[in-house]
Amino acid sequence: MQYKTGEVIKEGDQVLIENEKTAAIVDKVIDSREVADEFGVNEFGVLLTAAPFGSVFWPESEDNDPLVFVARGIGQDN
Repeated sequence: MQYKTGEVIKEGDQVLIENEKTAAIVDKVIDSREVADEFGVNEFGVLLTAAPFGSVFWPESEDNDPLVFVARGIGQDN
């Protein structure tokens, strides 16, 4: 899975959601049917942690308010 800007989405990435108003961290990339079944979701996307909400599922199909990449997590390569 990729951000709209082309970077690959990785666990630990820092992102913005809600039209760039809310900071979140990517906890899990759900990019296979097996992982989707494991987490009980019907489509591909990412599980995020966002302080105001806790755990959030953000579907890959969300075109109106896509994830905005901010930075890689500590210790991650580009």
